[in-house]
Amino acid sequence: VETLKNECTEKAELLDLSPSVLAPKATLMAIARNHVTRQDDIFADTGLMDWQVDQIRDTVESVLAQ
Repeated sequence: VETLKNECTEKAELLDLSPSVLAPKATLMAIARNHVTRQDDIFADTGLMDWQVDQIRDTVESVLAQ
């Protein structure tokens, strides 16, 4: 979870956004806890808006692949 949080914080800083606006910590924890079987399911029921998912999708997929 910490790696995911740190990576998303860096992304937020690049976009000049608060990390909690881009990806709230509770949402990142839920993503990390969910053991999904399909990539499409990673962001299901997270409450994130499309623009947020667009910004963090690559980061999340990269961290979860580790």
